[in-house]
Amino acid sequence: MSDMPALDLLVSLAADRPDAFVHGVHEVTPMYAYRKIFKMHDVNERSTQLIGAEVQSRDFVGNPLGYCCNNDDDSNDMTTDERKKRKKKHGHFRILFYDTFEQELTFLHLFDFAIISGLSYFGRRPVLKHASKLFAFIIDLDDQDEKTLTNFLWAANQSDYKVYPMPNFIVASGHGVHLYYVMEEPISLYPEAKERLRRFKFALIDKIWNKYTSNNEDPQFQGIAQGFRVIGGKTKIPGYRSRVFEINMHPWTLAGLNEYLPADDQISDEEIKGWEVYRKTPIGVARRQWPDWYKRRIIEKKPKNTYQCNRKLYDWWIKQILEGATFGHRYFCVMCLAIFGIKCGVSRDEVEQDAQKLKPFFNTIKPEEPFTDDDIANAMRCYDKNYATFPRETLSKISGIEIKPQRRNGRPQELHLKIARSTQEIINPDWRQGNGRPSKRALVEDWQKKHPGGRKADCARELKIGYRTVLRHWQ
Repeated sequence: MSDMPALDLLVSLAADRPDAFVHGVHEVTPMYAYRKIFKMHDVNERSTQLIGAEVQSRDFVGNPLGYCCNNDDDSNDMTTDERKKRKKKHGHFRILFYDTFEQELTFLHLFDFAIISGLSYFGRRPVLKHASKLFAFIIDLDDQDEKTLTNFLWAANQSDYKVYPMPNFIVASGHGVHLYYVMEEPISLYPEAKERLRRFKFALIDKIWNKYTSNNEDPQFQGIAQGFRVIGGKTKIPGYRSRVFEINMHPWTLAGLNEYLPADDQISDEEIKGWEVYRKTPIGVARRQWPDWYKRRIIEKKPKNTYQCNRKLYDWWIKQILEGATFGHRYFCVMCLAIFGIKCGVSRDEVEQDAQKLKPFFNTIKPEEPFTDDDIANAMRCYDKNYATFPRETLSKISGIEIKPQRRNGRPQELHLKIARSTQEIINPDWRQGNGRPSKRALVEDWQKKHPGGRKADCARELKIGYRTVLRHWQ
């Protein structure tokens, strides 16, 4: 059996067989695909989309960004400081200018790991607040074989029924495929639009990824800024590079994609018009209306105020990872760990050390596809104060782990807890009796006696206690 059955099917369809259930599939070059995605085919419009060397600085428009790095087989023996130095030495952010795009793409193809998103950015770092325009929704459809990809393509090809939207490009990227839905006109990423487009993409993923289109029934929800392996670059499978096939030459609009989604998930014309007329308050007006804010944020350049969560929330999340992490969500679990670290004031070094301690557990989930230090390094890019306000719903979606909201019925926490304790005293006044429990040390020591030669990851999972707790008491 082939290492890439989805690729075999796409190659077969591209051979233009008379009995093919999808016609018009043809393989294209990576540069052809990126020219279509980022609107570089019209030379007269390039300065409105991308900055070339000849464009003046006053033409303030965004550019796609690439990130690349090489795998390091010796990284397991490195200290945290050495790993940071390796990342600085080997990790590269690349601005993909119009007139140097092809050279930069060739450069990215040299690396073991290289990604590009469907967005353009102002500046040199792919930070969402600096995002300029959305050129394409890119959806990862993982765990593919010939049957699941056939199911998707056959249903998407039924024009009489709105089952799945047909992507413009399909990239065979290893064990899965990447679906590229190219926008007819790039969408300006005003602050109000970013969150709404993220939820819109989540709805598309929820529509496309199911038990018929993937062998993994646990979808991976990724935001609009998520980067995907460079077309034509190396895959996780040794000796294979990703290949791209054009399957639909008609770009999409939000109105066209709306037809495949429930009414509650659709983006209305009124919403889009609201984004287009979005304007920030002039700085002079803000200085008069909010003098305290102006002093703190503009003059003193202090970060925006965020609520500091209790450290226990961070420890709780590590426990949730050990109890509920799945193969397709390992990377996103570490990404959320970095975000919880920011929320709870945990240092970057400690978060990275905890991620390293989780790696043996991640590798027990699917040993044939190990979790690497490069995965950790890329996930740690979310250790950034800009992610401190990341909402609970998004963290739950991308990690695949349910995070239930706290219910206080609109009351402050202190009042809510007083009411809860008083209710408990009335209903069960003797609730504290018989509530003793063995110490964690005793539990770990007892488990080791019963399982000589057992693994720490198994101990943590069976006892339902934190992996770090097991490490602390392991004999």
